[in-house]
Amino acid sequence: MRILHLNGLLWANLLAASAPDGAKAWTPQSSSRSNPQTQVSDPVTVPAESTVTSSRRSFVTQSLVASSAAVMTASGILSTPTAPAVAASTPETTAATSSSSSSNNVLSSLVAPNSLLGKVIVITGATTGIGLESAKALAQGGATVVMTTRTAAKGPAALDTVQSYLQSQGLQNSRVYTVQLDLDNLANVKSFPQRLQSTLAANSDDTTMPKIDVLMNNAGVMAIPDLQYTQDGYERTFQSNHLGHFALTAKLAPYLQEKARIINVSSLAYSFASSGLDLDNLNGEKKYGPWSSYGQSKLENILFTQELQRRVDQAGLEWTVTSLHPGAVNTDLARNMM
Repeated sequence: MRILHLNGLLWANLLAASAPDGAKAWTPQSSSRSNPQTQVSDPVTVPAESTVTSSRRSFVTQSLVASSAAVMTASGILSTPTAPAVAASTPETTAATSSSSSSNNVLSSLVAPNSLLGKVIVITGATTGIGLESAKALAQGGATVVMTTRTAAKGPAALDTVQSYLQSQGLQNSRVYTVQLDLDNLANVKSFPQRLQSTLAANSDDTTMPKIDVLMNNAGVMAIPDLQYTQDGYERTFQSNHLGHFALTAKLAPYLQEKARIINVSSLAYSFASSGLDLDNLNGEKKYGPWSSYGQSKLENILFTQELQRRVDQAGLEWTVTSLHPGAVNTDLARNMM
């Protein structure tokens, strides 16, 4: 499995969503990673019953059920059965923020002028770091950008940062929004489509949910010093970095464009999981290490990417699912190391 670096190739994949029909998109090429127990390039194989206990099977099953209302169709792709109606006003909904500027005269130094007009891009963890910088560049290209924030209170500041950047470039984009999303709360993840639709409908004459061109699963935590569990009962790194995004992707699947891009921000830190995916310690129940847990979650990102692409291809869909290594970037992700 090829892991992309942020420089150039991330933007190439993000911007390829705007390419005319027939343009050749970049597709990840498989390559084997030598490992005594696991090869990332191969589909995940569940070990024999002798190595995976019934309790482990129960935990994995429970995780899948808890993380998503998704069902497996005959073609094997994750989907959800119904689309949400426009949500009634709720504290979470009304806390969502949008910019108030009206001009859409976009000229970008990174992308062709207006090349992303009409594209809808959802970025998780967009208040700081890679998520925030991605939001700036994509808004600069004219896209409708939805920035998710763990708490609604962080929304206005993140939005102001993007708008200040656009203004410094002599640009405006009125289609930049923030919507609250807490990946450590699966009920909150499941209700995200309603909040998203309500926010977009409040700023448009069209109340239907627009199709999403790019889903960038970027939010995450790293090297939490002590073992922590979410309110759902899952080890926090596991849920924040993988399980929450698994659920989010499943819930947004019905709203993805025909040629959508799903981008999972992974890391070369997957190599910290030196023995491969530890199915007997997914929840930190046997042992916990800040870096080993982080490495496991990044490996899970890669395996999720590969398996989802396999199912997408099997279903005859044209989505492109990509994982990437962003390189060494000085962001708030390293706050636990300070």
